[in-house]
Amino acid sequence: MKKYLLVLLFLTAGILSFADTLSTRFNIQAHRDGRDRRPENTPPAFRYAINLGINTLELDTAVTKDRVVVVSHNPRLNYAITRDENGNFIPSTSNIFIKDLTFSELEKYDMGKINPNIR
Repeated sequence: MKKYLLVLLFLTAGILSFADTLSTRFNIQAHRDGRDRRPENTPPAFRYAINLGINTLELDTAVTKDRVVVVSHNPRLNYAITRDENGNFIPSTSNIFIKDLTFSELEKYDMGKINPNIR
C-alpha cells in the first residue's frame, strides 16, 4: 500500500511541476464564450474569454435571408434576451427565425440583455 501511495505522490508532484507547460498544450475552450459572465456570443464575451487565457472560442452561427452570416446560438430569436424596435421584449410565443429576416431587419432587434421577468 505504501508503495502505491508513494508512486501516486510522485506522479502528482511531477504533473504539478509541469502544470504551466501542460496548460499551453491544452486546447482551453469557452463554450459560448463565458456566458455566465457576459452575454453569450457577443464581443464583450469574446474579449472576456480571451483575457482569461482561453485559446479557442466556440460560437454558433446563423444565416440571414440575404445570406449574411451572424453569430447566434439559436436559429430563432430568443425571447429571453431580444427586444423589438420599441424596446419591448418579444413574446415567448414568438417564432421568428433568423433565416427569415434580412440583416437589415435583424439589426432592428436588441439582443443581449436578459428579460428580468423571465425566471
